[in-house]
Amino acid sequence: DGALRWLCGEAEGAGEPPKPPAYAPPPPLPLASVALRVNGKTRRLPAALVGGMTLAEYLREHELLTGTKLSCREGGCGACTVLLRLPGEAAPTPANACLRLLVACDGCDVTTVEGLGDSQRPHPFQAALANHDGSQCGFCSAGMVASMASLLLASPERPPSAEEVEEAFDGNLCRCTGYRRILDAAHSLLRANAAGSAEAVEAAQAAVRTAMAQEHAAQVDIEDLHPLSALPPSSL
Repeated sequence: DGALRWLCGEAEGAGEPPKPPAYAPPPPLPLASVALRVNGKTRRLPAALVGGMTLAEYLREHELLTGTKLSCREGGCGACTVLLRLPGEAAPTPANACLRLLVACDGCDVTTVEGLGDSQRPHPFQAALANHDGSQCGFCSAGMVASMASLLLASPERPPSAEEVEEAFDGNLCRCTGYRRILDAAHSLLRANAAGSAEAVEAAQAAVRTAMAQEHAAQVDIEDLHPLSALPPSSL
């Protein structure tokens, strides 16, 4: 009888079931607002509206920075990796934006892949990755770029070793390339930097920009082939 009462969620013993505790309002939030910088722009958000929102959700849904991807939502794949500089820290570190609550970013600097470079002025690793065909489906690439950029910023006085490069990518999963071309891109960049060949890096970037422009000119947008206005409402 006691086991059955326990399994049914009833109070043990023959006495009256305990009374529910009196309602207590939730404690006040420790912050009135959350202030952070996103790609160099200051944002101040009411803490009451932030709630349990993650950094990744905020970046994608409110800043519209969709380079930061959401996949596993458990911090295991690295697709959501961004650069996060904590208050008082000199250099940023890679962080899983899907796990970090936005309220925990108060006073932080956040840099996404869009803040590192664009197709006209890419970050050196963005250029190297494109030049070595290191991105296939591309879903993991933004996280790869963030991890490599963090590694370069962490050791500006010397190029990272091959072991440090591989360790930096430990939290980034890629199911397309087998990592070989990603590592080739990283090592080519390190060799150019070690040799002091800024011209080589710039030449690689210029080649990538030219290739991207040619590819873009040859592309046909699917919406040009199938305009949304021509589709029946049921298909939208």
